[in-house]
Amino acid sequence: MKPRAQTGFSLVELMVAITIGLLLLTSLVSVMVAGRKDYSTNSGQGQLQNAGTTVSSLIGQTARGSGFFGCSGATTSNALVSATGLLANFNTPVTGYDAVLASSTLTISALNGSNDSTLTDWSPTLDSSLQGKVAKGSDVLVFSGQTNGTVPLWVNVYASAGATALKTQSASGVATNNLLAVSNCGHSSIMKVSSVGTASGGNVINLSQALDSDYPVGSVASPLSQTAYFVGQASGAQSALYQAVYDGTTSSWQTTPIVPGIDALQVWYGIGSTPGVTTQYLTANQVSNWSQVNSLRLAVLLEGPKGSGPTTPPGRSTCVNQTQWTLLGATVTVPCDARLRHVYTMTVALRNAGL
Repeated sequence: MKPRAQTGFSLVELMVAITIGLLLLTSLVSVMVAGRKDYSTNSGQGQLQNAGTTVSSLIGQTARGSGFFGCSGATTSNALVSATGLLANFNTPVTGYDAVLASSTLTISALNGSNDSTLTDWSPTLDSSLQGKVAKGSDVLVFSGQTNGTVPLWVNVYASAGATALKTQSASGVATNNLLAVSNCGHSSIMKVSSVGTASGGNVINLSQALDSDYPVGSVASPLSQTAYFVGQASGAQSALYQAVYDGTTSSWQTTPIVPGIDALQVWYGIGSTPGVTTQYLTANQVSNWSQVNSLRLAVLLEGPKGSGPTTPPGRSTCVNQTQWTLLGATVTVPCDARLRHVYTMTVALRNAGL
């Protein structure tokens, strides 16, 4: 009987099929890895763009309200509120502290390092109310003026000098111990609120100090606060840009991390003897008259998530990712890691400067 013919793959055919399958699988894996890398890069770039937009929006909004005390009277009295160092000092719309950098160089050896408690690491010397809150090498920017998100309140009953209460149409945004600017457009007084109540035709705001001027109907009262921006240690792997607010309701700053992934902050101050006209930019330690600051120039070094940047191959001695960045004349050196970074620079005009 004739033997039956064999069916199926020979050993050679099987090996060829396996080889082709491995080549296809390798190609597929390469495509997936490249796609994932592109996704990480694109996602990181999107996060950096969002972070820059957030920094610009928050600081820009605060800057617009700085130096606004009611209707910005020709004179403003800060003497009625006891100022302790920086806190409750509304003498200028903006002030700042320049981080002392050797040879204008900041070296970040590890991400999200501990905050710096040495006050003399800033010039002028950092106010003690901010001790231990700021990362080493970060400039500190402080605004003073109308509280973000609030509107001026109209005085609807004549208040004579020596009075300790204001009657207003509304008390929206005002709470006990808040700081308040009362202005008749010729003079502004900075007061502290002792309590808020209701009155016929509106509200009554009781004050901890007596008014030092007459405030007729049509005068305005504006909630005040100070807002500081700086880089500080945050939870997780990345430091953050912090917003610290003082409005009198507590004895210290209320700090909140607002933008994660910020390596450094540098600030220059635009100076000019004419309001609105900037003739030069100086660092905080070079400013001799804060009332002449018309504008600000800020730069932040934004840091993307891990894996958003190029990875140095094993065994390669040279980092493939950029490790040195320039922020307003300062050189910032960061660790060699697989993170995208970007320098975001903005210029902000102080619209109430010199008023």
